[in-house]
Amino acid sequence: MKPTNIEDMYNLSPAQEGILFHSLYQPEAPDYFLELEFVMKGGLHRHAFEQAWRQLLDKHSVLRTSFHWDNISTPVQLVQREVELPLEYLDWTSIDAETRKVKLDGYREGSRKRGFDFTKAPILRMALIRLEDKVWQFIWHSHHLVLDGWSTSLLFSQFFHLYHSLIESKQFHIESYRPFGDYIEWVRKQDLVKAEAYWKRTLAEFGSPVPLMEYIKSGTQPAARFEKQSVELSADSSIQLQALVQKQHLTLNTVALGAWALLLSRYSGEKDIVFGASLSGRSGPLTAIQKAVGMFINTLPVRICVSEEATLIPWLKTIQEHFTELLQYEYTPLLQIQQWCGLPKSTPLFHSILAFENYPMDKQWIQSGGDYDISDFRFEQQTNYPLNVIIIPPAGSTAATVQIHYQSVYFDSSTIASMLGHLKTILEQFSVRPSCRLQEISMLNVVEQETIVSNWSRNPHPSQVVADEGEGVIQRFERYAGQNPERIATVYDGMEMTYRQLNNRADMLAYRLRKHGISPGTMVGVYLERSPDWIIAMLSVWKAGGIYLPLDPRIPEERMNFILHETKTALVITQEQLPNRMPPSVTGLRLDAFAKQEEMVTNLPGPGELAYCIFTSGSTGVPKGVLLSHRGLGNVVRLQKEIFKVTAEDRVAQLASIGFDASVFEVGMALGNGAALCLPTREESMPGPRMSGLLQEQKITVMTITPSGLSALPYSDLPHLRIINTAGESCDQKWVELWGTGRIFNNLYGPTEAGIWATWHTCGQVGRKPAIGRPIPNTQVYILDENLCPVPAGVPGELYIGGCGLARGYLNDPYHTAASFIPHPFSGQPGERLYRTGDIGKFLADGNIDFIGRTDQQIKLRGFRIEPGEIEAVLTGNQDIKEAVVLLRKGEREARRLTAYVVPQVGSELSSKDCYDYLSDKLPDFMIPSAFMLMKELPVTVNGKLDHQALPSPAENWGGEEVKVLPRTPTESALALIWEELLELDSVGVYDNFFEKGGHSLLAVQLSSRIKETFRVELPLRYIFEAPTIDKLGYAIVREQAELQQEDGDLEKWLDELEQLSDEEARIRMNAL
Repeated sequence: MKPTNIEDMYNLSPAQEGILFHSLYQPEAPDYFLELEFVMKGGLHRHAFEQAWRQLLDKHSVLRTSFHWDNISTPVQLVQREVELPLEYLDWTSIDAETRKVKLDGYREGSRKRGFDFTKAPILRMALIRLEDKVWQFIWHSHHLVLDGWSTSLLFSQFFHLYHSLIESKQFHIESYRPFGDYIEWVRKQDLVKAEAYWKRTLAEFGSPVPLMEYIKSGTQPAARFEKQSVELSADSSIQLQALVQKQHLTLNTVALGAWALLLSRYSGEKDIVFGASLSGRSGPLTAIQKAVGMFINTLPVRICVSEEATLIPWLKTIQEHFTELLQYEYTPLLQIQQWCGLPKSTPLFHSILAFENYPMDKQWIQSGGDYDISDFRFEQQTNYPLNVIIIPPAGSTAATVQIHYQSVYFDSSTIASMLGHLKTILEQFSVRPSCRLQEISMLNVVEQETIVSNWSRNPHPSQVVADEGEGVIQRFERYAGQNPERIATVYDGMEMTYRQLNNRADMLAYRLRKHGISPGTMVGVYLERSPDWIIAMLSVWKAGGIYLPLDPRIPEERMNFILHETKTALVITQEQLPNRMPPSVTGLRLDAFAKQEEMVTNLPGPGELAYCIFTSGSTGVPKGVLLSHRGLGNVVRLQKEIFKVTAEDRVAQLASIGFDASVFEVGMALGNGAALCLPTREESMPGPRMSGLLQEQKITVMTITPSGLSALPYSDLPHLRIINTAGESCDQKWVELWGTGRIFNNLYGPTEAGIWATWHTCGQVGRKPAIGRPIPNTQVYILDENLCPVPAGVPGELYIGGCGLARGYLNDPYHTAASFIPHPFSGQPGERLYRTGDIGKFLADGNIDFIGRTDQQIKLRGFRIEPGEIEAVLTGNQDIKEAVVLLRKGEREARRLTAYVVPQVGSELSSKDCYDYLSDKLPDFMIPSAFMLMKELPVTVNGKLDHQALPSPAENWGGEEVKVLPRTPTESALALIWEELLELDSVGVYDNFFEKGGHSLLAVQLSSRIKETFRVELPLRYIFEAPTIDKLGYAIVREQAELQQEDGDLEKWLDELEQLSDEEARIRMNAL
């Protein structure tokens, strides 16, 4: 470029700085690309067409602007006096229509991939393609670096007025406007000190962006591909919205802000909502700026508190007041705001932006003009944000429209379609319910509500099982004992017992219990080791009408005494070989001292009577007794036969701990369905080789186990095993793939309070995380928000369970019973309840439920919301990692630290640094644990669940380089000098992070330029973000130099340079050859 051709020079606007940085960071991405097309039919006046564009290039300096950043402290834009008209003509009239379509797609895609060289003006590309004799396709491509949507509208309106005037030999005068340089100068003079105070106050205590999507790390994601969907509000709703804003002195923009904030709150569960708003940049005091052409828009954070108790209109008016104040600072650079907030560079303020598109579009030219017609008009603009919501207000007879432009690497089309529908529903309810509270506004339409509540939340498949059927587990056992008395009922340590023997022994003990005063509703403790005697005791309690209370011999004496006192248990069935740990008030009935039975036990319990009491850990540290009925247990046992197809030929493994409700599930599955129950010895009950031996030797056909237990079980070929049920924890897909081949693999879910079992899913789809499925018959599972309203598919909510299996409540604890067992909001039956599980899940698109975690497992660390399960899922995606769990633990100085406990695969040489590096490529900084503990196995409780208390505390000084390491090579020394100059530091270490030391995106651009100048190599800008240390950058520079030298082929020069390097740098160069 000749200096004489330079007309003007000025800095970049805040938005231009961000766009330039992003475009250099991801040069292959089509973000910020502008595309406008139309078909012109009729006469084309080629000379007038060209002249109109030449006049526009002369008139608007932004169309003659280029951008420069190399070897200067701050990027600038240069306006050239003259540029060439970037218009090409193509003639495709000889090509058939189908081929033309392919060529058009190819032309568009090629132009996007080619992008623009920002150092050369104009940043504009146009093509007139002749399709038929009088049919032309016009393609116009530009970039947001020079134009915004408002300006594009003005530009084309001016173009067609010029074109018409030139055809008709008339004069057309473009209205006076402010040159873009005036705007830049105005921005430069604004008070950033005042702006800083405003933004720090507005964003005080901001933690992390609204978690609207699964995170994909910048730089490693596939190229962004934008899609678009739209929905139109009804004509009535559009009219009602306009009437609402006029009556309440609001703007449609305010209503749009409120609707999007409410949707984000409902989708994320957050109350403090921050998203981006695209501002026109034309609300300042500069005159005639409305007619100016350039890049004026800016995207800034809008923060809205969503209180469900708030009334709609006052809430919207508060939003409008805050937004009006924000407009005073619309000139503020977004990057500057992020720095003022103290956010890490890798953490954005928001993932979505909302734009209210009220361009001053003169649309007459789109429809027709002179001797031609315009059709197939299309205008597309993209940003680097994953989700862009555009509200197009109603105009004349046209209704309001909502568009969503989205990156398909983050969202699928069905998710966006649902989101659009929910936003439309919210806007429509705003228009007709101005006096309601936010909690009264539903996102779901009538059809969606019906699908979720009446179909997905209930079992859609007909069942032969009737919830109130009188035959419970003990009645079913007796029936099978009468039908097949000589069939094997239990197997233990080489000993077998038939159904007749088991039934007789249970009758004899039940008779003794009756003699001791046991009657319906009486609690009976069973203090026995796992053995056939334990089964006899359980059955005898039920035969006598009592409530079975399991007392595992391995629980601490203090806990046992608490349970006995809380339940007022006076009688405990025990054995002579067990130590007497009972308080004096409790009578021990020795099971091994049998008496002769004198009468039959005929008064069996009914479905409404209590069957058992299980004590679970309470959040306060005090165990809570859960009371379960025979109706719920009977439903489970009957469904085990229907769903698992359990028959008398099956052999069911009893692996769960005695004190765990899964043990009742296993006993009922076998003895309530005529199958054999195989009891392990103490050694065989722990996952490992001995358990594998039990499964093999006993030809087990059905097994229920926790995922932790399954992970510790050595894989072996078990040809008789036809069903594996996992329960109790979240299950990883890799266990399905390992153990599920050739057999049925079910993932079950059900809290104790819901009667052991509430949902099931038969797994099979490779690559998909196992869902917990759908409700079993006679059970409902709802996913609700804080207002007890159903949430849409894909939106997390809390799981609530209802149905015949529900517990009666907590023993002697009316407060927690009332808090956890709430009135059923979707039932007309008086007294019916839902259990509030504290579990978080979401409906998938097919109606299955995806388990996410606990409400009390979510971590907030340094202001960031973190789901440990997400980190665990990424870790276990590493082929060298067998298992992983992530917790927030306290170190030696009481500092809370995110800690990962990792079990490597057998034979792996995995290190803590390998784990750190692996996560660094996939997760943002705040989600990377500060400590990695490598373990041979994860500790589990007697119930087979992860034992959190047994996990070691993290080493306080793990990881990171505490002592500054100075540069070790000439390359590192040169890099350090550049860093010190850019960051204004006295010294830096090779492991220091550029951004943690004060670097930002513009300084990264300067660093990239200085590297190119100093080392004669060009590193992609993104690499500075991916490898922001001197150690890593130095390695990359030496590697690039070696590759360039290899291409150059000058041996003497190469040897001379090699001699100047350190041994390590020389080794890197040699390895690059």
